[in-house]
Amino acid sequence: MSKKRGPIERLHPGLWGLTLVVLVPVWGVDARREAPADPDAMNATTSGKRTLAEFGSDPVLINYDSPTAWGDPRLLIVAPVPSLSMVNIR
Repeated sequence: MSKKRGPIERLHPGLWGLTLVVLVPVWGVDARREAPADPDAMNATTSGKRTLAEFGSDPVLINYDSPTAWGDPRLLIVAPVPSLSMVNIR
């Protein structure tokens, strides 16, 4: 049986099944310019993950010359939420 892997789990196939944490930016757009991608869809990749820490206040802009206009990028440290298959039950 094949398990479907999410975007964070696909970062490195050798890490599948191991506990890992990932530093993820919170994406945003500069409303004055056209955006090459949907930041809401990009931010949805952390859906279902456990947020361990959150810091910064400004979204990382995907359509701005300087991605953090004010120098305080909003970042998350996330980890997969353990499923029953990941828990060692004795």
